[in-house]
Amino acid sequence: MPSYTVKAVKQIANGGEAGKEWTRQKVRLIGPESEMTDATLFCNRFTPVPKEGDTLDGTIEPAKQEGWLPELKLPRKGGGGFQGGGPRPEDPKRMASIAMQHSQDTAWRIVQFALENNLLQPEPGKQPMQWLCETVAYRAEQVYQQVKEAQDRG
Repeated sequence: MPSYTVKAVKQIANGGEAGKEWTRQKVRLIGPESEMTDATLFCNRFTPVPKEGDTLDGTIEPAKQEGWLPELKLPRKGGGGFQGGGPRPEDPKRMASIAMQHSQDTAWRIVQFALENNLLQPEPGKQPMQWLCETVAYRAEQVYQQVKEAQDRG
């Protein structure tokens, strides 16, 4: 997403109804290629007005009507309350960790259920966890070899 440096700001209008007030500014921007561009920026009334020297990430979209300035569209940020705005993006590493923990917990519950109901029988003389780990490792190696052979065949 391109970044623009604010060169100047001029408030043009305010509007909206209670709870949905907005402001519109004319902004003069210096683009990524050092080109000067004028655009319109619509913001929530409570969003701080950009100042000279601020950097804004966004895209410039063509004017909606002839004679209007193009519009600087800023990325939407997640929000709460009743205004919507969508969810905030989560950290992918954190989400992967949560998914892994959930998968492990679910797998363990299934194994416990199977052992308690005699649906799974460990080999005689082996602890259930030792037997389970060896069995899973053996099956994982078999699947790995099958995938590798399939890849080698093309």
